[in-house]
Amino acid sequence: MIRIKQRVKFLLVAAALITACLLLLFVLPSRALTKGHAELLFELHRNRFEEAASLTLQQGSGSGVRTPPGVDDMELYGTYSGCVEFSMGGFGLVPSSTYWGVIYATEDTPVGWGGLEMEYTWDGQSWVWREENGDNRSYVTKLDDHWYLYEMSF
Repeated sequence: MIRIKQRVKFLLVAAALITACLLLLFVLPSRALTKGHAELLFELHRNRFEEAASLTLQQGSGSGVRTPPGVDDMELYGTYSGCVEFSMGGFGLVPSSTYWGVIYATEDTPVGWGGLEMEYTWDGQSWVWREENGDNRSYVTKLDDHWYLYEMSF
């Protein structure tokens, strides 16, 4: 009888742990945990990103547009540049923070976080911007035509 109770207890604990792991893997990550995770979510749900960018550009705002998985916020930056930023995560406390996400740029050129025009230089793997007299920096990597992965650090 004691063995049966121990076995039932063990099975209940194991089921609870498995359920918790599944929640952590599939339900709770409503945002990208890292820049690499943001890239993976973009690849897995590209059609949702394309649909959201298209609707946001057509409407002139992201209001009412369903956000793709992992996206915290969507912003349209300037009709002159036609950029939609998908903010997907961040880490740190001001003044030392890093943010990442995906940008759709109609002109197919790297665009900075927040729609800022920055002077990027190519380092062989990505476009890089560094603040002249400070530690702010931005990295932009091309995912595909018009699609860019960004990281901005303050």
